[in-house]
Amino acid sequence: MIEVEGLSRRYGETMAVDSLSFTAEDGLVTGFVGPNGAGKSTTLRILLGLERPDGGSACIDGHPYGALDRPMSRVGALLDAGWVHPGRSARAHLRWLSQVGRIDADRVDTVLTRVGLDGVADRRVGGYSLGMRQRLGLAGALLGEPAHLVLDEPLNGLDPDGVHWMRRFIRHYAECGNAVLVSSHLLSEMSLTADRLVVIGRGSLIGQYDTDEFVRSMSATSIRVRVDRPEVLRDAACTRGWAVEATGAGALALSDPAGGLDTPSVGRVCFAAGLRVDELTEVRGSLEDAFLAATGDVLDYRSPETGHAVDAPPAAVRTEAAG
Repeated sequence: MIEVEGLSRRYGETMAVDSLSFTAEDGLVTGFVGPNGAGKSTTLRILLGLERPDGGSACIDGHPYGALDRPMSRVGALLDAGWVHPGRSARAHLRWLSQVGRIDADRVDTVLTRVGLDGVADRRVGGYSLGMRQRLGLAGALLGEPAHLVLDEPLNGLDPDGVHWMRRFIRHYAECGNAVLVSSHLLSEMSLTADRLVVIGRGSLIGQYDTDEFVRSMSATSIRVRVDRPEVLRDAACTRGWAVEATGAGALALSDPAGGLDTPSVGRVCFAAGLRVDELTEVRGSLEDAFLAATGDVLDYRSPETGHAVDAPPAAVRTEAAG
């Protein structure tokens, strides 16, 4: 188990991590999410002994990283896929890591095969794509057959096949009884991969949730319905105080500002009005919707409104582009 308790870290006037507490339990994938600058990377660096906290603790199986015997056998980490010396081959890099971690060198070929790099193991890493470097970083994390994994943005640079493979790998690793802590901005992937979410903003905990619970509690749910006489359903819905919005293909989206609207309720209204129902579907918000709702008050860096995100280029530039 990975445990963070009352963790704090300040850089000058900036409080990067502020009394943060959470757990990543064995057998589960825990997604670690928050806006840019929320303190995720600082927390992971403290957990792995790369930074000293000003207060609190970060422990792996009850011990700080620096107190672990053979730490690479307790926790494998992928924080930065680009730190490998570009002149080394993947095999040479992993052999060096195995010496540092007092790990049997026979593990090198095993992990290279496991991440799909055995065919390019003797090529210089400087010629690797970002996705290949991510796989090499994961191979390094797996060298010591660790009980737990800590991964920071492990999907960066992977192609669709690589993303699918990484997702299945992470899920399988947790299902074997290991704690897996994954920091990522790819919320669509977190919705498919993470069992639990730790959501932080400005260094503080916003909440720790089951992923499905988080989406349900933080995002709106509507009912999409298509009937033969939509104007009748619209009148009936407005009478009950439901919000009605027209969508594509002649459907209506119904929602209740007071909450609690579900498909059986809409079905009963349609039946009572004698309507033919062609579609009746519950539409839940996405993890992205829930994340934005939960972190809207703690965003330090906001994107411009749609339509103002990119200024038009000067006329001279437009002329050259056209020519």
